[in-house]
Amino acid sequence: MGYDIKNILITGGFGYIGAQISQFLALKGYKVTIFGREKPEFGPNLFSENIIFMEGDIQNELCLKDVTKKKYNIIIHLISLNQINSNNNADYISSINIMPTWKLLEIFSAKGLEKFIYFSTTQVYGKLISGNITEDKIIKPLNKYGLTHAISENIVNFFNDNFKVQCINVRLSNSYGSPLIEKHNYWGLVINDFCNSIFNSNIIDIKSDGSPLRDFIHLDDVLDGILMIIKYKGSLEKNTFNLSSGETITILEAAKVVKKVFWNKYKKESSIKIHEEVELIKNNNSRYIISNRRIKKIGFKKKITLINGINKLFNYLESKK
Repeated sequence: MGYDIKNILITGGFGYIGAQISQFLALKGYKVTIFGREKPEFGPNLFSENIIFMEGDIQNELCLKDVTKKKYNIIIHLISLNQINSNNNADYISSINIMPTWKLLEIFSAKGLEKFIYFSTTQVYGKLISGNITEDKIIKPLNKYGLTHAISENIVNFFNDNFKVQCINVRLSNSYGSPLIEKHNYWGLVINDFCNSIFNSNIIDIKSDGSPLRDFIHLDDVLDGILMIIKYKGSLEKNTFNLSSGETITILEAAKVVKKVFWNKYKKESSIKIHEEVELIKNNNSRYIISNRRIKKIGFKKKITLINGINKLFNYLESKK
């Protein structure tokens, strides 16, 4: 298949993004072990012949011990509370968002691990107003979710600098796309929500004034980005990558794109409900851009436009009717 056969452990592999990565890499010929709290019922499209399933709680020392009995070439670490649940007490948040990163690296760095890929978030940057946001920007998280990811990034950096394992932080922007596992709460994502709402009720209800800026990246491009990182064999001058589309639009602009695609596809009238109309940002110099130049240098290329990604979501919704 043109790829080295590697044993890959994916923690959080039953989640919205983790399940997609697991299937994608298994189909590429990698031997994938998924670790997660509860194995869901998979649909017929999951190709599991290269996948081993391990159920358990990352907070449980016995479960963690079982995970670390085996040897892996690569670990992709996705286990994290979401933003809402990251407002819990410090001990609980740390036990999920921080300590597993440390423990996994401490154990596997001594077992010949080649690569550790940590899924972080662009929320570590904090408030973004304008300019080109590169990975060298000083991070100033505004919430506990971003703070815990920033702490875990520092743990990753420590092991990258002091041990013989390539440790990489991936700062993901706003992903969207159809799920592999239907039970996931994936319709809360902005583009997913807009497509689902307009498809079922001909209305997009924006819960803000529409002015917040977002960088939307389709799951297919997320998968390609991770594959580029896995395949890259050279040394890295910098070990943190933005995984983004490199394009920023307002929530209202995104809603209007969804509405246009919906009309072109179904010739149905629809409406956008908004709390307060805003003046769209027309000057690109006044909006921030989350740069993806660094990951492009190792082979990443965004393939899915927002229009194509929205069409793919509508196709998925059609298939479920």
